[in-house]
Amino acid sequence: MKRWIQKVLQWCVVACVAASLNACHAEQGRVTDEVTSKSIAGAQIVVYWTGRMLNPGPEPSSLWCYRVTATTSDANGKFDIPAFSGNFNPFLLGRLRQVSVVARGYRSTPKTEYKELLFSMRPLADPKVDPDGAREDYEYLKRKPGSSCGDEKLLLGYLKVRHYNLQMLASSEKDNEYLRGDLFGIEAIEFGETFARLSDRDRTLEYIKSKQSKDGQK
Repeated sequence: MKRWIQKVLQWCVVACVAASLNACHAEQGRVTDEVTSKSIAGAQIVVYWTGRMLNPGPEPSSLWCYRVTATTSDANGKFDIPAFSGNFNPFLLGRLRQVSVVARGYRSTPKTEYKELLFSMRPLADPKVDPDGAREDYEYLKRKPGSSCGDEKLLLGYLKVRHYNLQMLASSEKDNEYLRGDLFGIEAIEFGETFARLSDRDRTLEYIKSKQSKDGQK
């Protein structure tokens, strides 16, 4: 019983130290427009930590995402993120903190000074003016940061803005099919899979009716 109490107390101390380090070593960053240098409010910032567990065998261990957190930039484009993951596991090696930013109408994290956490966001290319640039932005935005790490609800803000930007860039039926699947994933995270399936069914029926109406007008 004594040993069990000691272990509990030890874990409590570790948790307190981790929380203190997290609070004391928060870092501030800023998101701006690359063209105008103006602050971008409402940008979605996702931070995730990866590493490799020590493997005694000959095969190297796989990369593991062990923490994710998210925040939003304020009216001045500023935000705070933790500098420390809070993980004290001595067998976790090669730790790396990665930061991804997305904002409405901008490409996600195209130009970054990670040491200073300064994110200069380039506006999305206009599909009508620069179709090649728009396609490049579309493919870049399809990447999902930390999607298999921790609570996916933390990524909702990021995923919704990303989806909005993808809609602006979509230019083919294949793109629209991807967007329907992407929206299904967002709704499944936020409201549950049953709601997402029903919502997806309604959208599919609406799409079929719309297509039949257009075909009938030809």
